[in-house]
Amino acid sequence: TIAHIAERIIALKLELPALLFLQLHLPLTTLAHTACLFCAPVASPLFGFERVKAVEELLSERKNVERLIELLEKKNRDEG
Repeated sequence: TIAHIAERIIALKLELPALLFLQLHLPLTTLAHTACLFCAPVASPLFGFERVKAVEELLSERKNVERLIELLEKKNRDEG
């Protein structure tokens, strides 16, 4: 889920790099989702079905990525 992904990014202290990456690549969400669907059969054995499914769900709609950005920004504001 989006909250789990945000918690993992925060736990690794990668909020700022993740925010930069997500905001820069937000227009490419649809393309990234299509690429994820295409690579899923190969990526699932390598990374695990659950991880690939989580990324697929995140990229399925732009609002999901925007929600992740909001969660990371909120956490960053709360700490800063």
